[in-house]
Amino acid sequence: DPASAELSRAMQTLTPAQTFQVVAYNQQLSAHAEVLVPATAENKTLAQKYMAGIVAHGQTEHQMALLAALRNKPEVIYVFTDGGEPGLTQPQLQLITRRADRKTVIHCVQFGFGPLQEEDPFLRKLARLNGGSFAYVDVSQRTGQR
Repeated sequence: DPASAELSRAMQTLTPAQTFQVVAYNQQLSAHAEVLVPATAENKTLAQKYMAGIVAHGQTEHQMALLAALRNKPEVIYVFTDGGEPGLTQPQLQLITRRADRKTVIHCVQFGFGPLQEEDPFLRKLARLNGGSFAYVDVSQRTGQR
């Protein structure tokens, strides 16, 4: 699973002095923990097991998930998504950016099959507005599918 692999890479850089939380979303939210937890080896393993049990389906509620993640006032958020519809509108991007309040950096990783279709997808805008980075992962290149 590309999202789990990217999450594992991101978590490798965390030290036990740092805290994290994994929030999964489609039409509903779920989290591996209710609050930010220390990035110990045990908590990283629990987060990876949690991610392995998630099945992607349904519509994607990006705003709901990002606002929920911002409640704990994290320093950094990593968004791993296929960028599914509905995308974030300009007013939603502005609301999320206000809530992040220049205190939370938002990095976005979008997955898809084939080349990125949009020149400036909403996830790139979200990352740019919140001091983060944007990356696109062509899953067909990793799996050999076309």
